[in-house]
Amino acid sequence: MAQKLPKAPRRVKRQEELKKRKEDLVKAKKEEKTIFTQKNITIFIVWFVFLLIFAYFEFGLLFLIISIGVLIYINTSTEEKDPEKKSAYSVFNKNCERLEGQITTETFEKQIYHKA
Repeated sequence: MAQKLPKAPRRVKRQEELKKRKEDLVKAKKEEKTIFTQKNITIFIVWFVFLLIFAYFEFGLLFLIISIGVLIYINTSTEEKDPEKKSAYSVFNKNCERLEGQITTETFEKQIYHKA
């Protein structure tokens, strides 16, 4: 009887990574969020009615500018950051760690000049 050879460690590791990515994608699809909720649609309709009212009194542009300012303020996060989540800017990460796969000057030069 022929013996089964063990899989190469790299191959096993790669298969585990792919399996984890697939599970993460399935989980993300289940948790997929939509902006078209009943609440958001109602807010938009009320906002649009107010825009029409302000436009009737010739203050539509002012209402639109103030609305954009309020929207920017609301969407600017002021809550505490998750300590596990890394920033795209390495200077804000603990020990100035870079993101995995981030291109740096050194890696770019190695790719250009084919250095080992």
